[in-house]
Amino acid sequence: MGCASSTNKAALEHSLTESNAPHVFKAIYRTDKQLGEGAYSVVKLAFNKFTGAKSAVKIVNRTDISPEDDLALKQEVDIMKQLNHPNI
Repeated sequence: MGCASSTNKAALEHSLTESNAPHVFKAIYRTDKQLGEGAYSVVKLAFNKFTGAKSAVKIVNRTDISPEDDLALKQEVDIMKQLNHPNI
């Protein structure tokens, strides 16, 4: 796709906040079949609407999560942010 798509994608990602994350996610990705599940999350196959790139995305239901599990989830996200691997 052209430069306009890259600009739109960057603008959407820049505007991401916790309150609007589901809307921004849906603007960028299309989810497909479920690949797995855990105690408070599911992993789905997703496709980037701008590039067509395929990804696995973890979708977490935080409504009934305990404070301990919430902390563990935040730590998991912090660790993932530090990783530098083409498949992550």
